[in-house]
Amino acid sequence: METAVAAEDADEERLERVELGETEKGASGQLAEQAQPAKKKNVLRRLALAIERGMNSFYYRLGWMVAGRPLLTILIMALFGGLVMAGIARYTTESREDYLWVPQGTQALDDKEFVDTYFTSQVRLFDTITYSPDNSINMATKSGILALIDLVQVSYDTETTYIAEDGANQSVSLCSACFYSSNSQGIQFCTQFSVLNLFYNEAFLVPVAGSSDEYDFLATVRAFVETLSDSEIKEKLTVGPYVTWNGANMNKANVVAQVTGAGDSLFIGAFRVTQLLEQQEFTRDGEVMDPRAKAFETEWDDNMVAYETDAFSFVWQSAQTQSDSLSEALFGDISLFTIGFVLLIIYTLIFLGMWHVVYSRVVAGLMLFISIGFALGATFGFSSLCGIFFGPVHQVLPLLVLGIGADDGFVIVRALDQANERHPEAPARQRVATALADAGTAVTVTSLTNACVFFISAITKLPALRTFALWAGIAVVFDFIFTTTMFVAYLTIDERRRDAKRMDILCCKTVETPKETNVFGKYPGVMERFFESKWGPLVTHKWMRLLFIALLTALFGVSVWGTTQLKLDFDFSYFYPDGSRQRLYYDVEQETFGDLGAVVRIYTGAIEYGTAANQNALLELCTPVTGLVAQNEYIQQDTVQCWYHSMRQFYNLPDGQVFPENTFFSQLQDFLASDGARFTSDFNLTSTQILASRFSAEYVPLSNNEDQVNSMQSLRDTVDNSDLPDSFPFFFGFIFYEQYAVIREEALLAVGLSLAMVLVVTLFLVGSPFTALIVLFSLGFSVVDVMGLTYFWGVGISSVSVICLALAVGLSVDFTVHIAKAFMDAPDTHDRRGRVILALKNLGPPVFHAGASTFLAVIVIAGAKSFIFQVFFKMFFLIIVLGMTHGFVLVPALLSILGPASFWDNEEQLEEHENQLRDKFRTSDEDEVGKVLSQSSKDSSRAGSASELRDEQETQV
Repeated sequence: METAVAAEDADEERLERVELGETEKGASGQLAEQAQPAKKKNVLRRLALAIERGMNSFYYRLGWMVAGRPLLTILIMALFGGLVMAGIARYTTESREDYLWVPQGTQALDDKEFVDTYFTSQVRLFDTITYSPDNSINMATKSGILALIDLVQVSYDTETTYIAEDGANQSVSLCSACFYSSNSQGIQFCTQFSVLNLFYNEAFLVPVAGSSDEYDFLATVRAFVETLSDSEIKEKLTVGPYVTWNGANMNKANVVAQVTGAGDSLFIGAFRVTQLLEQQEFTRDGEVMDPRAKAFETEWDDNMVAYETDAFSFVWQSAQTQSDSLSEALFGDISLFTIGFVLLIIYTLIFLGMWHVVYSRVVAGLMLFISIGFALGATFGFSSLCGIFFGPVHQVLPLLVLGIGADDGFVIVRALDQANERHPEAPARQRVATALADAGTAVTVTSLTNACVFFISAITKLPALRTFALWAGIAVVFDFIFTTTMFVAYLTIDERRRDAKRMDILCCKTVETPKETNVFGKYPGVMERFFESKWGPLVTHKWMRLLFIALLTALFGVSVWGTTQLKLDFDFSYFYPDGSRQRLYYDVEQETFGDLGAVVRIYTGAIEYGTAANQNALLELCTPVTGLVAQNEYIQQDTVQCWYHSMRQFYNLPDGQVFPENTFFSQLQDFLASDGARFTSDFNLTSTQILASRFSAEYVPLSNNEDQVNSMQSLRDTVDNSDLPDSFPFFFGFIFYEQYAVIREEALLAVGLSLAMVLVVTLFLVGSPFTALIVLFSLGFSVVDVMGLTYFWGVGISSVSVICLALAVGLSVDFTVHIAKAFMDAPDTHDRRGRVILALKNLGPPVFHAGASTFLAVIVIAGAKSFIFQVFFKMFFLIIVLGMTHGFVLVPALLSILGPASFWDNEEQLEEHENQLRDKFRTSDEDEVGKVLSQSSKDSSRAGSASELRDEQETQV
C-alpha cells in the first residue's frame, strides 16, 4: 500500500511539473504533500467526523444487507412502492386560478367570498370583433350593420345538448342560457353590448314566432336598420347615445374602434359584440365545471369556424376558447418533454458504464429508471394520500425526479468503479457495500439539502408553489430511498454478471477474454483522466483560478444590476400559445381596440341604506363626475354607473335632500320596477331589506403589474376613506393583483430560506465552516446570476419564474456540494490543490453526466410555443449551465485557496476505516471468503488470472 501511495504522489508531482512547472510552494509544498501529523479538531469538526463515520457505517451495513439478498430487496421495495402508490386513489387536481395563484387569507379572497355569496348570478362573456386587416373597409354603413347582425345571428341559431350535473341529457341554446336584462315595460332580451343597441326602436318590435309577449331583438334591430340610409347610420353612430336598449351606459371605446371623422365622413374600422351567458358552475374533484355553457360555447365555436362572409374579417373568444388555448399551452409541448426524457434516458444508459460488451451498464441503467419510476409513483401515492393536490405546474416534476435520480445513480456507480479499482479481488457483495458506504454520505448530503430546500419553500403563501414544493420534497426523499435500495440491489446482480464475464444485454452469453478497451479502443476512465490531467490543474492554477474568480465576480456584478431591473411582468394572455384562436383574438384586439380598462364594482353590505348619513355617504362616493370614485386617478371619466344617483334623477330629488328613511325601500322597489330595471342585477334583496348592493366604474388602461397593484390599493383607500360602512371595491382581477403585490417578497423569502437551509445542512454534514460558506457563496452567485440574466433574456417576475427560482437552489446544490464533499474526503497527504484535483477526478464525471443528461432533456423544449415551457427552458438552461460553471470553476478555485483540512490525515487512515467497516459487519459467509482468499492466493499460479481466481473463490463459497 505504501508503494502505491508513493507512486501516486510521484505521478501527481510529475503531472504538476509537466503542466505548470514547479509546485506553488516549492520545497515546502513537497513537504505538505507528505503525511501530516494529526491535527487538533474543533467541536464542529469532531461532530462532522462522527456523523461522517456513522453514515459510512450505516451505508456499509445497508449495502451489505442489500447486496446479500438483492432479489429479495427488489421484491420488497417493489411491494413497498406498490403499497404507497395505492394512495393515488385519493389523487386530486386543482385548476381554479383563484386558488392556485392567489395568496390565501388575502382581502381579495374575502371580498370574492362576499361577492359569490350575494351575487350568485354570475355571467361568462363571449365576444366577437369584426375588422378589416388593411383598414380598408368602413363598418359604419348600412351593409356593415346588416352584416354584423348576420354574424351575431350565428349565436342565436346555436343549439346543442349536454349532460347536466344530475347526469340527465338536456338541450341548450342562447335563449335558454343567456343572461337576460329587461326594461320598464317588462320586455326581456339576452344582454349584449354592441352598436346594435343604438338601433333598437320599440316601434319596430318583431315578436318571436308563435309568441305574443316575446320579441326577437335582432329582427327588431334589422327592421329599423332597413329603413335607414348610410348617412343616417353614420349620424346615429356619431351622436349616439351609447346606451343599451334598456338605457344602461356603454363605454363607446369598448364597442367601436379605429374611429375617424364624424357624420357623413365617419369611418369605423372595427366593431365588438359582447354577449353574456348565465353561469351554472359547480366544483367536482377540484375542477370548476359548467357543462351547459361549455357545450354551448363549443358548438358556437364550431359554427363560427364554418361561417363565411366577404363583408369583413372577424375573430371571437369565449371561456371555452380560453380553456382550449390554456390546455394547448399546457399539453401542446408535452411531446417535447417526452423527447427530452428519452434523450436523458439514452444518455444515462450509454454513460453509466463504459462502451463495452461486458462492462457496459445498459440494463443497470434501465433498472435505475425503473427505480426512479417507483419513486415517482410513490410520490404520487403519498402526496395524494396526504391530500396535496396536483396542479398545472406539477408537470415538471418528472423532469426533476429523473434529473435528481440520475445524479444519485451516477454518483453510486462512480463509487462502485472506485471500489472495483481498490478491491478488485473482493466479492461483489463487499464491493457494493464499500461503494454505498463511500457514495451514501454524498448522496445523503445532496438529497437532504434538496429535500430541506423544497420543504422550507412550502411556507410560501401561494398554493401552487406551496404544493409544488411539497411534491418536490417528497419526490427527493423517495428518489433517495429507491436509488439506495432497489438500484443498489440490481448493481449487485450486475457486478456478479461482470465478474462472470457475461455480456450486458445478452447476459446468457459469456466472453472468455474481454478486452480492456471499449469499442473505440479507449481505456476506461476518459473523463477521470480529463479532470485529473487537464481541467483540475487548469482551474487550480495560481493565476488561472484568480482569472476565473474575477470573471465570475464580474458576471455576478452584471447579474446584480440585472436583478435590480427585474419587474413584475405577467399577463394572462402569455398563456395563449402562438397560433391558437385565443392568441389570434388577443392580437387583433390589441391592434384594433388596444388596452381597455376593466370594469370594477364597489360593493356594500347590509347597512341601513335609508339613513341620511348613509345616503349622503353613498352619493359622495358614487356621483358619476364629482364623486370620490370618479375622481380617483385610475378611473376613466364618465364611466361610473350608480343606481343611487339614477334613482335620485328618476325622482327629481333636489340637491342636499335625501329620501325619507321610512319610504326609502319602497321607493327603491318602484324605481327598480320601472326605469331602474337595468340595475336589478346590482342588488340582493329580500322583501324588506337590502342585503347587498353595488355600482360600477371602469379603470383606465393599466400597462404593467405595478400599476395594477397600485390601482387596487388606491381604489381601496378611496372607498375605505369614505363614510360609507361595509363597502369595498372588487373585480376578479384583484385576486391576481394580490399575487403581484407579494410575489417579489415571496421569491426573495424562498431563495433566502433555501440558502440558509443549505448552510445549516452543509455545516453539520460537511463539518467545515469554510467549506459550507464556499458552498453557500457559490450557490448565492449561481442564483443571483440566474435572476440577473433572466432580465437580459426577457423573463420578468411571474409565478412561473418564481417556481423555477425555488428549483434553482435545489438543482444547483448537486453541482457544488458533491465537489465540496469529495474535497473533504480527500486525504491530507495532498495539498489543497492536489485534493481539489482528486475531488474533480472522483466526482467530476458523475456530476458532469448528471448535469449533461438533464441539459439534454431541457434543451429540447427550446422550441416550445407555450409561455410556461418557454420560461421553464430559459430558467432551467441558466440553472444548469450556471450551476455546472460554479460547481466546476468557482468551487474548485476557492477550495484550492481556502479549503480546510480533510477528514482523513492520510490514505492509510481511510483504508483502515474501510477495513474496520468490513470487519465490523463481517458474517460467517465473509469469513469463509477470507479463508478461500488466503488458501487460493498460495496457489495463484494454478488458479489462472486474478479475475478467474475470484470467480472460483466465490463459487467455492
